Amino acid sequence: PTFKEKWDTYEFINFKYGYLNNKYLVVSAGIVTDNVAVNSDGTKIISHTLSSLGHPLYGNSIRQSINLATMDFNRLDNYTFKSIFPDRKRTASPPNLIITNIVFTDTDKNNRLDAEESGKITFTVLNNGKGTSFNTKLQIFETTGLRGLLFEQEIALGDLAPDNNKSVTVAITAARDISTSQAKFAFQVSEAGGHKPEPANYTLATSEYVPPKLEIIAYEFATDAGGTIQKGQPVHLKVTLKNTGTGTAKGIHKTITNPVGVTEYNTGEIATMLASGESTTLHYVFMPTMRFAESEIGITASFSENSGNNEVKTLTVSMNQELLPYTSYDLVSDIDTDIPKIDESLIKKNRFAIIIGNEDYKSFQTGLNEEANVEYAAGDAIMFKKYAANLLGIPENNIRFKVNAKKTEMLQMISEVLALAKAVSGTQAEIYFYYAGHGFPHEVTKEPYIMPVDVSGANVAMGIKSADLYQQLVGGENVGKVSVFMDACFSGGGREQGLLAARAVKVKPVENPMINGNLVVFSASQGDQTALPFAEKNHGIFTYFLLKKLKESGGKLNYDEWSAYVKENVQETSVRVNKKPQDPKIITSSAIIETWQDWTTH
Repeated sequence: PTFKEKWDTYEFINFKYGYLNNKYLVVSAGIVTDNVAVNSDGTKIISHTLSSLGHPLYGNSIRQSINLATMDFNRLDNYTFKSIFPDRKRTASPPNLIITNIVFTDTDKNNRLDAEESGKITFTVLNNGKGTSFNTKLQIFETTGLRGLLFEQEIALGDLAPDNNKSVTVAITAARDISTSQAKFAFQVSEAGGHKPEPANYTLATSEYVPPKLEIIAYEFATDAGGTIQKGQPVHLKVTLKNTGTGTAKGIHKTITNPVGVTEYNTGEIATMLASGESTTLHYVFMPTMRFAESEIGITASFSENSGNNEVKTLTVSMNQELLPYTSYDLVSDIDTDIPKIDESLIKKNRFAIIIGNEDYKSFQTGLNEEANVEYAAGDAIMFKKYAANLLGIPENNIRFKVNAKKTEMLQMISEVLALAKAVSGTQAEIYFYYAGHGFPHEVTKEPYIMPVDVSGANVAMGIKSADLYQQLVGGENVGKVSVFMDACFSGGGREQGLLAARAVKVKPVENPMINGNLVVFSASQGDQTALPFAEKNHGIFTYFLLKKLKESGGKLNYDEWSAYVKENVQETSVRVNKKPQDPKIITSSAIIETWQDWTTH
């Protein structure tokens, strides 16, 4: 046959010869004539001649001869094969194409395609026949006519040799107007030799558009060390944003506006997408300059997302407000939020608390690295303070609280509380002492010590001996009951790291130091065990379950059920999470050995 093509249309006639290493012989841009000649030995030669109008690569003419006697005709595409041998059928083994391993994945992993969501269907196209599949093509159809789906409808897969396969990914996007339905896809493969198996089918759930709702559910201001805001010093603001709506919030954007005289120190980052029920916490840092003249700082936080939902609030803090110290980790576990509060009638003016969380030892001692710090100890103390006020009924001005306390500061806190207890009239005082941090045994006497942040493991005797602390508390004038909570071990390996490196030796402490009076000690571990972290909750395991039970009871429980709950859950969780045993224990004086179980929080 003779083919005529116009040069300016850039159209091509393609003959694919496997004999020529699967390359295309392009004939175009002029008048192409096919000639068939017969050699003396009976073999045929077919040639193509391009003439007149020229070719961008080969000039005005090109001639290509192919020896038909040595050519595998079955490797020709159908069109070319029939143009040469109109009455002949293929003799080569055919391919056999199958589609396997169809898997759908979506952005929010709820296994359905929601409005304005993207996903993908992946599968494998396998040729398990004996012949090659040439010019393999995949066509994708949605058979129900569902509106609002965007996907590629045809994908070229090329040649597929026997026992070979190709992985295919079909990207799918749902528009906002998609309806809740079942999308039914058919995947049809075909090839140049005419093999066209039955299509593979896949059904995918779709969901109509449901709006998200962004809400600021919590915020808290803090300074590096706690206390009031100082001009020229950074102030930390943590804002927790939650999607309380049904749909997924996408493209979340924040805008923070400061008042005059307040500069931005660190903008912080947030998640750009929140599924229903998910939350993200912004860590924003600002600094009031010397020009700031107001008594209150108002930071306006604005959050928006793609569907137009916005949340705007002005968050305020007083310049003279006592703030908690900042922690780099978020306190957003179940015990950190929605803390109940007892009735004001249950607040006890005769109750006092000393709360210490020693986390950062590295900053106060030379030669230590961050592994010497006690992970989450500051957060533990911060939350115990909140529970002391909300559920134990301890007035705020009766609480002495310090994160990263030096020895002099710890002794001063104890002295202040004992002086306040002495001044209580009409009844005896009750003291709650909470400590999270390092403990250490004396290398010679084995007696346990709690370690201020400025005392090293090489000078244990400079710390505070537990027995002396207990005696000082119960021996205070007008002191009745004393409850001590120690989230520390005394082997030198607190929270799995510790000051142990200071001496490179682990000492088993005295199990039960001699104590007397109305004293109950809840200790996080015993013997040479380690007081371990609960990384999932950003707390020590002991403190987490101590506060969890207090929250679940609404602040009203006796010490017997409190201790039983803590023991059981710490033991089980420690082995499951940290693969190590941790067994809390109760230490009491002989005077109350039979009665401490009946002590109550209210």
